[in-house]
Amino acid sequence: MSSSHDITLTPQEQALIMRLKSFRVPEMAHILEEQLKDPNADLNTFMERMTAMIDAEWQARADKRFNRLMKEAHLR
Repeated sequence: MSSSHDITLTPQEQALIMRLKSFRVPEMAHILEEQLKDPNADLNTFMERMTAMIDAEWQARADKRFNRLMKEAHLR
C-alpha cells in the first residue's frame, strides 16, 4: 500500500509550488502539494480545494501573529 508521499510531482507542478512560495504563501504551497500527491483530491470541488489552501494560509498567519504577540507581551 503506497502513501500519497510516494507520488512524484511533475516539473510543472514543482514550478507552481515554487511560485507560490516566492509569493510568500508557503502554507498554500504545502496544501497544494498535498492535494497534487493525493489521488483522491479530485473528488473535492475546485472551491473545496481552494478553500483548504486559503484557510491553511490564513490559519498559519494568524498563529504566527498570535505567537509574536504572546512573545512581545512578556507574560509570566
